Amino acid sequence: MNYIIYVSFILILIISGCSESTNTIDSDTKDAIMLPSTVGTYWINTNVVTNLPPDNSPIESRRYQDSVYVVSNEEYMGKLTTKFVRNSKEFGNETKYYYQNGTELHEFSEGLPRSFILLNKHWIKLVDYKSNSWKPFPDTMFVNSIEYFNDKPALSNGTLKAMTVKSGSVSVTIDEKNYTATEFTTTFAFDLSITFVQTGITYPLKFNVLEKILHVKDLGIVSTVFDGLDLNTGFGKFSFLGFQTTLLRFKINP
Repeated sequence: MNYIIYVSFILILIISGCSESTNTIDSDTKDAIMLPSTVGTYWINTNVVTNLPPDNSPIESRRYQDSVYVVSNEEYMGKLTTKFVRNSKEFGNETKYYYQNGTELHEFSEGLPRSFILLNKHWIKLVDYKSNSWKPFPDTMFVNSIEYFNDKPALSNGTLKAMTVKSGSVSVTIDEKNYTATEFTTTFAFDLSITFVQTGITYPLKFNVLEKILHVKDLGIVSTVFDGLDLNTGFGKFSFLGFQTTLLRFKINP
């Protein structure tokens, strides 16, 4: 029996929070813009969803594009932020808020009502050039939600921990131009109990998933990769679909 949970890169952004970090100095990014904020600036991305067959070689299942553009700069949840709108046929319109704090980039996350991981609204740290590693949310983040496995309702309860590391530099090509991106890798560790409503039977579920983002100073996040995952559990096969978002082209207004 195969249970598939659809998780996009947005979900990965949701699963971040306050941080603890180990610091280092990165003078090249001292005065850099973590994410351009001029109204009218936009980015066009391609999104690829993949599944993970038994040989662990990802296979593309669908592909679509989205656009992200700056609509205003305003105060939101106690911060001076830049307001973005993301538009795609897959998800419609979504509003996001970001702010820069030195060489850090933060996003406000409200969560996804259809995701099986439900967390409180909070500011998240996506990028931190002065830290080699940090905890993207407190030691214990609680998971409490209802999900359907093969049309059978189940309660998902447990905890989530994570660690983000600045994992190096990567050369990327965007619209036929070369850039140097910094890679940030986050490991998410889930420790859950899945209780089926009809039978009352509870199954333990522990697993780790990886997410990688590539960030270019003065341009923003140019790639997000969420590794797919297949698990054999006491209640059948449990799958996360992989997801990759890549920047195709952009226009940065002065």
